[in-house]
Amino acid sequence: MEELTVRIFFGVDCLEVTFKRMEDAAAFFDAAAERYSKENKSQAPHKAAQAAPAPEKAATPTPVRRKREFDDDGFLSTAAHGRFETHSVMPQEKRARTNAVMRPLQRAPPPRSSALQRRPSNPPQDSSMYRGYRDRSSLALGSFGLQNLGNTCYLNAVTQAISALREFVTDLRDMPRRICAGKLFKCTVDILDKMQDTSLLAPLSPAKLREQIAVAAPMFRGSGQQDAHEFFLEYMNQLHDELLSGLKATEPMEGEEPLLATQSHFDAEVQKNLRCIECGHSRQVLERFRDFSLDFGGDAPEQLQEMLRRYFQPEILEAKCEHCSAETANVDLSLTEFPKVMVLHLKRFVPNMEKQIYEKQHQAVRIPSTLDLGLACASPRPPARPLAAESPSRVSPGSPAGPSYRLRAVVAHDGPSPRAGHYVCYSCSATGEWSLYDDSRVKRLPVGEEPWSEVGIKAYMLFYVLCKDESDLAS
Repeated sequence: MEELTVRIFFGVDCLEVTFKRMEDAAAFFDAAAERYSKENKSQAPHKAAQAAPAPEKAATPTPVRRKREFDDDGFLSTAAHGRFETHSVMPQEKRARTNAVMRPLQRAPPPRSSALQRRPSNPPQDSSMYRGYRDRSSLALGSFGLQNLGNTCYLNAVTQAISALREFVTDLRDMPRRICAGKLFKCTVDILDKMQDTSLLAPLSPAKLREQIAVAAPMFRGSGQQDAHEFFLEYMNQLHDELLSGLKATEPMEGEEPLLATQSHFDAEVQKNLRCIECGHSRQVLERFRDFSLDFGGDAPEQLQEMLRRYFQPEILEAKCEHCSAETANVDLSLTEFPKVMVLHLKRFVPNMEKQIYEKQHQAVRIPSTLDLGLACASPRPPARPLAAESPSRVSPGSPAGPSYRLRAVVAHDGPSPRAGHYVCYSCSATGEWSLYDDSRVKRLPVGEEPWSEVGIKAYMLFYVLCKDESDLAS
């Protein structure tokens, strides 16, 4: 009599039992099927496995071929925990002719995802070999970007731009050695450090940073879209004030007056010369800025250098004269202290008082990779900080050209208004390679596709870093 083998599969494991009598095989099969049916019902009550009748007794069992069922992916459907097959034990030649396979039990419905049942066809590989939502250009960067917490692209874009200001980040990390660090400072350094960690395998969450900033500025607590420029100023103001409080609470070391990283990198000083149009009496006013907001001149494409020159053009303003009480004066502006980081804000959003909305200016702006402030420096005086020692030939009085800056990051906006649309950041690495940071997606730009030639129509904030020598200009 021909032997009969019953095989029970549990995932990739198989239990094989061979019987000499058909009755014994059928009895064993019934018992196994009944137990499997009970277990399957307990895990999926809505789809209990149905036991098939036992094979009829016969001296020579006729193999039964059942139609195979395939799932949507083209894989054989299998049960959630195991499957049963019976195979006649025949000589190799006979089995090849008949291809006899007995399946007396109707198998349970396939699981929700047949991918869970697939066996790997290759040996395990390193995680870097897997493709996810990043392309290979981002894999090479070792960065996953920042999570979008619900319309927080404005926060992500600004944070990426700040991360690209490596000189500022280095000085910021060094601050706790001289002052008491606060909560916002710790959140800032923590996320900036993690953004440079190439071993991370998931996007970073800026939730703690947002929560800390929202303590004093609740408008940033929710998931609504906000203006990236407003967020940058609020962020830097809070960070600066916290560092200043820590400085006041720390006893200074003898012979040392520590500079705050926010002040030494972002602060610029503008001198306003006011001359009365009635009596000619003049006076000077010094003001400090962390950024410069530049107006558009019309509908034609703009030159960034020209927009900056217009900012420092003489103009007539309402200003009461101390000598004759006249209320109008000519005002001349000049940069008297140059920042290490020149932040330029392009005023694309203009309020329409009649419609009570902000209208966006869509003009293209030609963004140079290097920026010379010669046109803006009408009569510079020696800066009050050690910046002059770093680049004396560029900031000395009477110099025909001002200091030179190189573009480091661009925050771009695509959309109709400051609170609708999407923000991204383009930034330059220490090796001179540009990358696009779109929330959690990171893409390295090919050589020749630098952002200053591509995003002039969407550029919103520009971050230029002071060049210390000619090598910075050539890089």
